[in-house]
Amino acid sequence: MSIGMFLFAGALFGAFLYHQATGLEILTSGQAEMARGITMLSIWVILVVEAFSEDMMQGVLSIFLPPYAFVYGVFFADAGPIRGLTLALLVFLGGEMYFTPNNALVPKITNGVMAWVESTQEKLIQEDTRPDAGF
Repeated sequence: MSIGMFLFAGALFGAFLYHQATGLEILTSGQAEMARGITMLSIWVILVVEAFSEDMMQGVLSIFLPPYAFVYGVFFADAGPIRGLTLALLVFLGGEMYFTPNNALVPKITNGVMAWVESTQEKLIQEDTRPDAGF
């Protein structure tokens, strides 16, 4: 069961990666980004729901540590199709980072999170932006 889902999802993700790498004009870049984001979010939600249906702790870990949802999907998920879907998604993310490194999802998210952390650190370090305690 998981091999069939892996092949189906792998073919679907492979077509999307081919579209992205060759620059086909079937989808605009904005539509492709939106489709990729919706796909990743929906797979993550499926993994979180599956984790909560098995064990509360697995679900909590999947929500608060989003990469753990993929670890759960590969190693702990009872449903075979979920394992195949998770493996296909991880292969897609690796292929995306290899074939289109400038437009890959993982570095974009990492750079966004790091920019948010750095701006928050700067706000905390600067004395001008902190409100006066009043005493």
